[in-house]
Amino acid sequence: MRGRVPSFDPSCLRCTILIGPLLPELGRECDPDPCASYPGRMRLLAPVVIAAAVCGLALSCTRSRPAHRVTFVSTQPIESTSGDLAALEIRLSGHSEHHPIELRVRERDRIVPLFTTPIGDHAVVGVERIPDGQYTLSAEIGDWVSGRLLTLASAEVDLAPDSRVEVSLALAPVPAFQRATLSGVLVVPAGWRHDGVALTASLLGVQLTDPPFQREVQVEAVETHASFETYAWHLDDVQTGAYAISCENPPVVFQVGLHPGGTSGVRMEMGAPTDLRVRVLDSLTHANVDVQAVQWNRVAPADETSTRSGARLQALGAGVYLGQCTIGEIDVSALSLDFESYERGTRRIVTHAGTNEVTLLLTKNTRIALTFRDGQTPLVDQPASVDMRQVDGDGRVMGWSRRNTSPTWKAMVDKPGRYRIRLLEPPPGFLMPAEQVVDIERGTLTDVVIQLTRKP
Repeated sequence: MRGRVPSFDPSCLRCTILIGPLLPELGRECDPDPCASYPGRMRLLAPVVIAAAVCGLALSCTRSRPAHRVTFVSTQPIESTSGDLAALEIRLSGHSEHHPIELRVRERDRIVPLFTTPIGDHAVVGVERIPDGQYTLSAEIGDWVSGRLLTLASAEVDLAPDSRVEVSLALAPVPAFQRATLSGVLVVPAGWRHDGVALTASLLGVQLTDPPFQREVQVEAVETHASFETYAWHLDDVQTGAYAISCENPPVVFQVGLHPGGTSGVRMEMGAPTDLRVRVLDSLTHANVDVQAVQWNRVAPADETSTRSGARLQALGAGVYLGQCTIGEIDVSALSLDFESYERGTRRIVTHAGTNEVTLLLTKNTRIALTFRDGQTPLVDQPASVDMRQVDGDGRVMGWSRRNTSPTWKAMVDKPGRYRIRLLEPPPGFLMPAEQVVDIERGTLTDVVIQLTRKP
C-alpha cells in the first residue's frame, strides 16, 4: 500500500483541466499541503514516513476471503493532538474484485486522503498505527483529484489514543455500463511544427473499469493539403460517456461524447498558428527572471466549452521563452514553483500572424519566516501549533516548510495585510507566549520571532 500524492505539471494542459480546479484545496500547485484547507492554521510537524507492511490472512473471514493489513503511511504532516496511535478494523461486504474499488482514509472534512489502498477481494482491512483524531472512511471508485469518483460506502469514526475500532462498510452495487467505439477526424492547419499527431483519451466521468487513466487513440493521416492536414482517429471498446481527447503537439484538448451504440464522424479542428516570444522580468528591478514554466492558453468564447488549447513555451535563457500559439485571444502565464521566487503572472493578449512579443512583470512571493527562541538560542526541532489569521480579511498562510536543520519555518501568504499570530499550545516545558500582530507587505519576506520562556 502506498500513499498517493497528486503531481501537477503547469505545462500540461490535461493537468490544468483535470487537476487545476482542486488547487485551492491542495494549497499549492505542487506537493499538496493538507493544512491548506484550514485558513491560517498549521501544524509544524516533520513529515511522517513509516515503512509499509502488508500481511495477508491475518483474520479468517466469510467466503474465505483474506484479510488485508496495512501500516499507516504518510508523506505529509498530520494534524494529531498527541503521539498516541490507534487502529481500525474495517469489515467490507457487497463488493467485487472485478471493479477498481479503493479504501480511502481522510481527516474529517478534507478532500486529500491520508492514504488509499485497493480493496480487491478482501473482506477485512486492518489499518494500524493511525494518530488519534476524527476520520472519514470511504470505499470509492474513480479519481479523487479531479473529483470524478463514486462513493459506494462511507463512515465517520473518532479514534481515541491507543484505541482499536471496528467499522462495517456495506458497499452499494457498482452501476452497470456499456462499451462502444468513438471515432472522427482531426484537422490541423498548415504552419504547426510537429513530427506527427498523437492523441490520448481520458474519461471525464467515473472510470468503472480498471484500464489506464489515459488511453492511446489510434490515429492515421488521411489527407495532406497546402493549407491543412487531416487525421482519422478511433477509440475502440471503451466505457460510454464524455471524453477529453488530447493532442500534445499541436496542443489542444477536445471534449466529445461517446453514446451507447457508438459515436462516429466527430470533427475536431485546431486553430491557425502564429509565433509567440515572451520576456519575463522582475517588476521592481526589471532584471531577467527564469521561471518554472511560461505557457499560453486560448481564451474560448463563452458559448464554447468543448475545446481548450494551450502549451508550455521553450526556455531560451535570460528570461526569454519562445513557441507557437493560436491566432486570437490568449492568456500568457509565468509560474514559478520555487518557494523563494515569484507570484504567478498572467496577461491577456490578442495574437496575430507573425511574431507576437509579450513582456510579463512578476512580483516576488509574499512570505513569512517564523523562528522560536529560548533566550538567544533558536529551537531547531521544537514543534508547535500556531494559529495565524488575517485580522481583517480571509488571507491564507500556505506551505510551511524549512530546510534541513534550519530553525526557521517559512510559508507563503496569499494576501498582504495585518496578521495575528498565536500559539494554540506552548511547546513542552515552556510558558504560553503573548500573541503577536504583524504587518506583511506584498512581495516581501517578513521575519517573526516567537520568544519562549521556560517554566519555573
